[in-house]
Amino acid sequence: MKSINNSSGHCEFSRWLNHPQIDQKTFLELKELKDPNEIRDRFGNLLSFGTAGLRGLIGAGTSRMNRYVIRRATQGFVQFLLKTDPLSLSQGIVIAYDTRLNSLEFAHEAARVLLKYGIITYIFKDFCPSPILSFAIRYLRAAGGIIITASHNSYEYSGYKVYGADGAQLLPEYTDQIYDEMKKINDEIGQTFPSIEDGVKKGLIRFIGDEILQSYLKKLGELRLQKFDDDDNHRLKVLFTPLHGSGNKPVRDTLNKLEYVRSYVVHEQEKPDPFFLTVDVPDPAKFESFEMALETAEKNEIDLIVGTDPDADRVGLLVKKNRKYRYLTGNQIGVLLSYYLLEQKKPFVSGNSVILKSIVTTELVRKIASYYGVCTIDLLPGFKYFAAKIKELEKQRQITFLMGFEESNGYLLGDFVREKDAMQAIMLICEMAMFYKKQGYSLIDILARIFSRFGFYRNELITFSFEGFDSREKMKKKLKELHTRFLNHAKEIQISEVMDYQLGLYDLPAADVLKVKLVDGSWIAIRPSGTEPKIKCYIETVGRSELRVKEKLEQLKVFIYRLAYK
Repeated sequence: MKSINNSSGHCEFSRWLNHPQIDQKTFLELKELKDPNEIRDRFGNLLSFGTAGLRGLIGAGTSRMNRYVIRRATQGFVQFLLKTDPLSLSQGIVIAYDTRLNSLEFAHEAARVLLKYGIITYIFKDFCPSPILSFAIRYLRAAGGIIITASHNSYEYSGYKVYGADGAQLLPEYTDQIYDEMKKINDEIGQTFPSIEDGVKKGLIRFIGDEILQSYLKKLGELRLQKFDDDDNHRLKVLFTPLHGSGNKPVRDTLNKLEYVRSYVVHEQEKPDPFFLTVDVPDPAKFESFEMALETAEKNEIDLIVGTDPDADRVGLLVKKNRKYRYLTGNQIGVLLSYYLLEQKKPFVSGNSVILKSIVTTELVRKIASYYGVCTIDLLPGFKYFAAKIKELEKQRQITFLMGFEESNGYLLGDFVREKDAMQAIMLICEMAMFYKKQGYSLIDILARIFSRFGFYRNELITFSFEGFDSREKMKKKLKELHTRFLNHAKEIQISEVMDYQLGLYDLPAADVLKVKLVDGSWIAIRPSGTEPKIKCYIETVGRSELRVKEKLEQLKVFIYRLAYK
């Protein structure tokens, strides 16, 4: 975050509190603020762009998510487009929203700002996943898009992501320009904007119904690699939970189009709930999110359990083996998908085919891809970098994009979307599971086959969270300490290579990531979260046996905790 006034935030706080046009709800919230530390936390900075757009706690303040920050962000986005590509604005902007608190209100606030500039605004009639927004931008040939979502964060959060005409989240070089425009706005509270009703009357507001989803599902069907007989007695039984998010209809429509699938839904988590009351956080990357699904699965002898986060760009997976359900990590899902994809396409792949992954994603996929003669390219975390690389590859033409994935349960298989896409991943997961089921294998068996063939790999993510008004300052201080301590103890864990991505390594943009490789191929990476005051520490161990990689992982965890709390 960057300061927009004074570091204490009192000037901005006073401006909001005493503004004659502040809404009543915000005014009452501001009147209750007495703690100078909380005032500083809420008003000392303007909420800025992170890994996936703006994201913050819902509430009053310039560093919170509220209608006035939405106004700033949308005006900043419009001013950015007016300066960089004004003609594109005639194509309109697409707006979507998930099931979170105030999502529809924030979406309409963004639309009202666009109306003030006379911009055609397409708004989804219902909750919409991020990948379908990406598809819609490309389908409608719009100038860009906005989605109100905080992905897998807890209910207290909201967020705002901006997309370009290619359907991809804007890169930092562009969001920095938007942020500069946001800071120029002197009074985000006192401005007046047209109503949604006025926009409809003038033909500037155009609501998106089911037609975009149906066009998306048609493209999705083109990704299928297998067709199976419609045998009602031998179908794949799949249980889905949207975790109260926007994936309910699109994922179920996806499953219903697969003739070999008999789908079920976790009814208690089917309907939208802005408080996500059945889970601690609506994150399919956490096993705990599937406790309710497991109860339903055991009653129906389910083969697979899949779940999506509120904006349905991430997917989690549990697989049945010997009457028990095993949770697969984001890395393991990605390894299975890449292996299946390469096996099915091996007559057609070549050295001109590529798989994209992040620098904190398993190296096992590189080993697998290399066996098939396919190149693996490392990118910074964040699918905006994947989309930029796909765009770059398109210009080269002779390069074929096969797949992209991140350890954080994000996958992309078809480039008609430029965002991680849970629907694409779920479709291929089901196809893959059915393909191997017909041969008498589960996905657990295939994962074991991959390990025995390419080596054993094990991953874990450790997070260190920070609280309080100065949580980000605490995080930065601890991160700097960890960097120094890692380098000072290099010999202790036999570090063979140090990669400081702040130096802009391998033609990647500079990023606050430190990665160390060990002599046996294992590695550790540390970076700050782009959305919360957390330090993320990634570990991957490599070895010739499952026991050895487990032992090595425990040793490295002890090493990291000792350095963190030294």
